[in-house]
Amino acid sequence: MRKFTLIEVVIALTLLVGGVLAATQMMSMGSNRCARSETEWNEQHMLSQAAEYFLLAEPRADLPERFFPFPDYTARADYRLADRLPPEVKNERGEWQLAVMTVTLNYRGREVKSLEMNRIVRKKDL
Repeated sequence: MRKFTLIEVVIALTLLVGGVLAATQMMSMGSNRCARSETEWNEQHMLSQAAEYFLLAEPRADLPERFFPFPDYTARADYRLADRLPPEVKNERGEWQLAVMTVTLNYRGREVKSLEMNRIVRKKDL
């Protein structure tokens, strides 16, 4: 019966520890990625909800807490006149005007996501 030498045992243990550490690191990285993905999905969902509300509301409306019940997060919509239009396209027609609405999602005062979309508004609302 053959016995193992001390060198063989040390090498085997080193390989075993290396494998366990690599597996633990991969599990940790996977867990971190899942948490990051969940946060990004939640923030995108909040931004979409805020954008839907602002599209249906008057241009200078505030976002009520009952429609946006997320602590530590706030959303706002800013408007500016649409630019970079082709020369043959007019920015206004009658009392209506094309504006760019930028919806911004903030987490504790820090901007995390934003979304721009065109919206037709009354001139007096800008």
